[in-house]
Parts: sequence; C-alpha cells; structure tokens
Amino acid sequence: MQPYFEENGFFADVDFISVSTGAQENRVNYPPNLWLEREGWTAPLIVDNEANAVSTAFGLNAFPFWAAVDAEGRVVFRTAGGLSKDGLVDLAQSLANL
Repeated sequence: MQPYFEENGFFADVDFISVSTGAQENRVNYPPNLWLEREGWTAPLIVDNEANAVSTAFGLNAFPFWAAVDAEGRVVFRTAGGLSKDGLVDLAQSLANL
C-alpha cells in the first residue's frame, strides 16, 4: 500500500490509521518498527498494548485485519486477510460517501 500512498496520497475525507498489534518474535514482521521502517510506512500508527486492547475492540481474529469506522465511531466494515490496492481504494471511496 505504501507505493500507492506515495503516488496518490491518502484519501480525502478518510483517515487511514495503522495498528501494530500481536508482535511476536517468531513472525516475519518482527520487530514491527523495523519492518515498518523497511517498508517506508508513513500512515499514522497506533501501537497496541500487551493486552491487545485495540485489536480486541475491533474484533481482530487474523492478520492482516481491516476495520473501518464512520464519523460517529461505528464500525462499518471489518474483514480479515489481504486487501488489494483496488479493494482498499473502493473501501475508502465508499467511506467518503457515507
């Protein structure tokens, strides 16, 4: 996604925020801060606590996990697994039209 954001910017009227959660030494993206640096990730980032409070609040059950929240704070979209660039663009456009 980072190359898309670099080329097109973030989405108007949609805030994109990343959550780093479930950090475990046996995963390929550990430690997450180094992985995010390597990827050149520029989206705002929230680091989940050891109790995984953020992921629990969104009902995370897999990695990656995507959730969308509307302006009133309601979760309006949730899915586990990969989301293509086109899927993310479609999602952002839908959210902008809420």
